[in-house]
Amino acid sequence: MKNRKSRFLVSSTFTILLCAVTLANKTTCFESVTSSVSDVLARKPLNSAHVGILAVDLRTKEVILNVNDHKLFVPASVMKLITTLSAWEYLGPEFRYETKIYIPKDSQPPLVVGDLVIKGSGDPSITIESLDSIALELKNRGFLKILGNIHIDNSAFGKSKWSFRWAWDLSDNPIVDAFIVQPFVRGFNPYNEAEPSIYFGRLLKGSFKKFGIEVTGEVKVGRRTLEGFDELITIYSPTLRELVKITNKLSHNSYAEQLARTVALKVYGLGSLENAQKFLSSFVTNVVGGNAEFRIADGCGLSTYNLLSPYTVVRLIDYAYEKYGGLEGFLSTLSVSGVDGTLASRLTQYMVYGKTGTLAHVSSLAGVAVTNQGKHVAFAIFINNFTGEAPRKDIDDIVQWICENF
Repeated sequence: MKNRKSRFLVSSTFTILLCAVTLANKTTCFESVTSSVSDVLARKPLNSAHVGILAVDLRTKEVILNVNDHKLFVPASVMKLITTLSAWEYLGPEFRYETKIYIPKDSQPPLVVGDLVIKGSGDPSITIESLDSIALELKNRGFLKILGNIHIDNSAFGKSKWSFRWAWDLSDNPIVDAFIVQPFVRGFNPYNEAEPSIYFGRLLKGSFKKFGIEVTGEVKVGRRTLEGFDELITIYSPTLRELVKITNKLSHNSYAEQLARTVALKVYGLGSLENAQKFLSSFVTNVVGGNAEFRIADGCGLSTYNLLSPYTVVRLIDYAYEKYGGLEGFLSTLSVSGVDGTLASRLTQYMVYGKTGTLAHVSSLAGVAVTNQGKHVAFAIFINNFTGEAPRKDIDDIVQWICENF
């Protein structure tokens, strides 16, 4: 990746609140700001919270709204923008996961003579129905008995099953593994590296039983050499394009974590947590520039150790807009206001492509607003350290102001 120079200028020492800055650094304040956005920021709980906002016209690169654009904030699920954009760039939107089934070379129907080996690559979309399809395919090929174990090779990912600094009491911490089944199951021991794959194998064994295939052995987990084995079945996931839509529109934590580990697997040969952090950090640095300050702890945004600035996020949105087909490419995977995903009931009178973020004392929204004048404005709004309910209406009022004034 090559460093990409900014096409819009935002001074880190910029102190005039809520003004527009052109590329020539000319400053123009909008009179309507005083009676709209300033009023929003004066409301409780925003008046005592930490607020960061940046809005940029994607065509002219004019900065039209700037509040603490270089300050660092906990982004919550806005972090998924980085994870999915990096996967889009390095895997490609037509990428598909492959889950492969191997049997000993000397096996002939109806017997698998030895262990059946299944090797995973982290497909986040596998369901019970997927496992049933494996069993049905095995039966259709004439195999009715496995004279050995179901061996789950989960070596593609590292041993860590949680990401960095997730809250132990969060109910939606997804388990990260080369083998998972959706919907993901809560309650796995994150320190037992084999447990998710054992669960996967037991479900597969249950599918075999459902279709009349006998397994004489048990479920085993670990790296397995494939010498003496033939590939029998390959299960393909939906395209990355579809997986990214699920991740962004539904803010799917499990999908995001699997994608982060998958890109690390492709780049470094092991989908470990450390490699995922390293890759995502290098991706941001190469897009935004070496002077960008940020911290990445996971791929989905559950960690409060993630830190991003509005500037960094808007730069990434600008990059996606320029490189990947405007609003028809990567950005089309975001939730659309009044239509789908986490924005289905928000900003219903406007056209906004956005990624929401919510944690305790964290509320955020970033994306592209199509204004009433037809302009495309990239924006990032972060609110941290507020009390009470998430200030979604306040965020929406700011986006509404952008839509109506530009």
